[in-house]
Amino acid sequence: MYAMVSIDKMFPGKFTESIFGLVIEHFPPRIDFYEEDAIVHFFEFVRKTLPWVFLRGAERIVRGYARRLAVQEFSDDILEMMRTHVQFVQMQNQAQFEMLVNSLGVGEREEIQKLLQNWHVCWISKLSLRGTAQRG
Repeated sequence: MYAMVSIDKMFPGKFTESIFGLVIEHFPPRIDFYEEDAIVHFFEFVRKTLPWVFLRGAERIVRGYARRLAVQEFSDDILEMMRTHVQFVQMQNQAQFEMLVNSLGVGEREEIQKLLQNWHVCWISKLSLRGTAQRG
């Protein structure tokens, strides 16, 4: 997972080729260790609890780099496979996720909602501070 969460310094605040460096071997490694542990935990959380969201993000990243590398056959074939896989995983896991949420008590749901909101606010503020520092 650590190999999948490095940040490309050319695109501050966005996850890039090293996310798929394990799969797409010709991508050059550009590793920024800024907040790496936090990024790993965030990705692990999303991958385990909302796998269809994780895969949807993966599709966008691969699409962007396929365009950047002008590899049309890669883009069409791989993205079609990923899109199919995303749909399958989404259907499979949406039911499991809804069952999990429905099994929680009201207090537990509210607690999870607060944790997610706090994480999101904290994460966005760190990214915006980082972007401001790099521009300045």
